[in-house]
Amino acid sequence: HIYLDCKVHCLCTSRLQALEIDPYSVEAWKYKGNALYNHGKYEEAVKCYDKFLETSPEDKEVTAKKEEALKALKEK
Repeated sequence: HIYLDCKVHCLCTSRLQALEIDPYSVEAWKYKGNALYNHGKYEEAVKCYDKFLETSPEDKEVTAKKEEALKALKEK
C-alpha cells in the first residue's frame, strides 16, 4: 500500500500545483477530487467536486462521483 499512497500523494501534489498556477482550472478540481475519492478521502473529494460543479453543473460523471462520495461518508 506504500506504492499506492505515494502514487496518490504524487497525483494530488501535481493537481495542487496545477491549481496554484491556475485556480480556475476546472479539470484540475475534477482530477484532484477523483484522486482523493480513490484514496478514501470522501469529504475532501466532495469539496473538489463542488468547485468543479460551480462551472460545470451539468456534468453527470462528476455529479455521480460526488453522490458516491456522499454515500460513502454516510456509511462511515
